[in-house]
Amino acid sequence: MSPPPACKKRQGILPNMADTVKAVMSSSIHEWYQEVVQNWALLVQCDHKAAPLKKVERVMQKVNRSYDGNVSRVLDFVRSSIVAHSALQAQQALAFVLEQANVFTIKNRYNLE
Repeated sequence: MSPPPACKKRQGILPNMADTVKAVMSSSIHEWYQEVVQNWALLVQCDHKAAPLKKVERVMQKVNRSYDGNVSRVLDFVRSSIVAHSALQAQQALAFVLEQANVFTIKNRYNLE
């Protein structure tokens, strides 16, 4: 039994989520982002730690477990760190990044609350 015509039409329009994730991750965004964050780290006299692209399997886990199938909620396909060596340096680096970019989420892994 074939699906009704409306379903056939939708199947052609909606991309497969895994294919969408792979397309985003295979782009040159990763290299560009690593270069940007490395330059920021140099400017604020901190270290840069590049992170690998999030694996497709992990993205799909997050989408299905935490985001109710909504892949647009995954914000960390590409990741990178600025490593500060003092609280003052971290504060200065954060202030600099906030001036340079639109920051949507900040994780404070040191906050005990």
